[in-house]
Amino acid sequence: MRERISSRLKDLNEALSQRASSKKKAIDERKKSDLDEITAETEKKKQRVEAKKESEIEKLMSVPIPEGLSKAEKSKRIAERNEKIAKLRSDAKSEKDKLSDRSNSDKGDVRNTATNKKQRVTEDTKAERSSNSSNASAERQQVSNDLKTAIAAAREAYKAAKESIDQTYEEIYQREFDRIAAEMPKVSKRKKSKKKSSKKK
Repeated sequence: MRERISSRLKDLNEALSQRASSKKKAIDERKKSDLDEITAETEKKKQRVEAKKESEIEKLMSVPIPEGLSKAEKSKRIAERNEKIAKLRSDAKSEKDKLSDRSNSDKGDVRNTATNKKQRVTEDTKAERSSNSSNASAERQQVSNDLKTAIAAAREAYKAAKESIDQTYEEIYQREFDRIAAEMPKVSKRKKSKKKSSKKK
């Protein structure tokens, strides 16, 4: 029974390890999937920002500077256009940086969540192992107690049976003794009567 309990405990712990490993693997796969999704979604948003910037710049570049302007006015218009383009580029870069920051933050949350989940799996597995060990220990103790009780009962039964056998033997012995003793006087009388008859002759 002790061996069976130990074997069952080993099987349970192996099953726990396999289950924990499977859960952690699933958590890692989910983490990778979430990280890939965040990366893909962020890239799409950046592409939209980039496309919008390029479209706005193209619109600005498509507006012709009127002919006949003075050199100074023409330079001023070109400078204003370049300033607007620079602002579009700066705004786009700022927006893309924000998207990167948000992406990194979201990825950090995903990683932390995965780490916490795996830690819970480890703790739960450890608690279940401890519980299994306690149960196995209690079962082994119960087997030991049952064995002691069975041995004590067997000893008492043996003692009672021996006493009964001894008593039965004494009773049989006494009956046989009494029977033999009861027959002995008859034998003595026969011997005496034979002696008397021989004297008479």
